[in-house]
Amino acid sequence: MNAQATSHRHFHDELSELKVALLNMSGEAQAALAAAVEAVLQRDGDKASQVILGDKEIDHLELEVEETVIRLLATTSAS
Repeated sequence: MNAQATSHRHFHDELSELKVALLNMSGEAQAALAAAVEAVLQRDGDKASQVILGDKEIDHLELEVEETVIRLLATTSAS
């Protein structure tokens, strides 16, 4: 396998990983939204606090996705 084919394969592998990361992040966000709505409807401050604490994980996932996108764009631009 030549270097270009290897690079192409690596790029597609990273795209697949990005897709998984986006699906994970969207799943977490969807669950957080449902929990937030439930907390408001039930006037449950403890549940609302848990949603707020969990937001840090979603923020972390978002940063990972952004970093991956930037890396992929840089790789594409360099090719």
